[in-house]
Amino acid sequence: MKPTLIHTFLRSTPSLKDFCPPITGEARRGLAGVGSLLLLILLVSSCTKSKKDYDEYGSDGMTTRTEHLAANLRTFVNKGTIIGQQYATVEGIGWQGDSARSDINEVSGLDPAATSYELKGIERDKKVNSDGISFSLIRKDALQMFRHGGLVTMTWQAPEGSVETIKEEAKKVAAFIANLRDDYLIHAPVIFYPLPTGLGNWYDRLPADQYQELYKAVMEVMKDEEVPNIVAGYAEAFTDGSPTMKAALTGGKLFDRCPDEADIQPVIVNAIYVQSSAKADTATYAATLPRLVQAVAHSVQSRNLVPSLTTGIEGIIAKNLYTKTILPVIKNNRLSYVLFSSNRGDFKNRHFAVPYPGIDNAIINDFVTFSNDRSTIFRNELNGVYL
Repeated sequence: MKPTLIHTFLRSTPSLKDFCPPITGEARRGLAGVGSLLLLILLVSSCTKSKKDYDEYGSDGMTTRTEHLAANLRTFVNKGTIIGQQYATVEGIGWQGDSARSDINEVSGLDPAATSYELKGIERDKKVNSDGISFSLIRKDALQMFRHGGLVTMTWQAPEGSVETIKEEAKKVAAFIANLRDDYLIHAPVIFYPLPTGLGNWYDRLPADQYQELYKAVMEVMKDEEVPNIVAGYAEAFTDGSPTMKAALTGGKLFDRCPDEADIQPVIVNAIYVQSSAKADTATYAATLPRLVQAVAHSVQSRNLVPSLTTGIEGIIAKNLYTKTILPVIKNNRLSYVLFSSNRGDFKNRHFAVPYPGIDNAIINDFVTFSNDRSTIFRNELNGVYL
């Protein structure tokens, strides 16, 4: 009978023996023993393919989702400002570790569209970060936020050390971020803020040029380690009465530490203005925030970078804080996102920047009105930031 096309295909199709070493006489005798099943499993498994990588990569080695995020951070401001919170779905007042929960959702019915995690501690192989949050929980929560289409941001306050030491430690940071992959091996894009300034770290005392060299060294490690899911950011904190705050309020130069070399220049700048509960002054906050953000937005946009904000008053002692102070700032400035500082621990410690169940209803109602404004974007309304 004349061979059919199927016969020809079957004769030409490789079999298992084409890929695996031949089983010798000695191996055949071994198969007859008690361990024959195990040996067969090992032989077959050694010839199977590894899990398929469904991620897509651009010409620069970054994932296409990461490239899209970098571009969309600029364009999404036309739709509104993304709203989130530090550790939003990791912990709140009286709870921790339930990623299906957030204080924002419990008072407004809306989900935070962005979150932030500190990575200090990963460079020393610690199990928890400097805020006492486990890195396994951070990884789980970050992937959950990504799967739901929200923004993932991370900071790294590096311990004091030489440039060479920091570079070695940065490799562990790189490994953690690069391994933020889901079951289909798709990377979660991360807005990464290495060495945030103004928070009292040792590198705040470095001259601007030395700080920039340190920043550059960290970002070069990310590149050398081929981390494909980072959008570079620069973060700087402003405190009441500080030289940087005075510069912002008097028309002085801002962000002189922000790298401006083309190969390491960040895409986004995050200005941090948070009043602690011990120093909360609502009148000062209300007068300062609009002027600060206007100066920040002007400085950042003049460099063709994207402005964002981390803010809040711990303890929320102003009942109209969200609608009378923060909402006008959002409406008058093209901010990519606003993160509120975290809610943590027992309510008696007053470490909260968004309302939680049980707080004064007037504060909750003010936040709900803020949340329902068309200029704010929560996760329920955030679509396509990675597309």
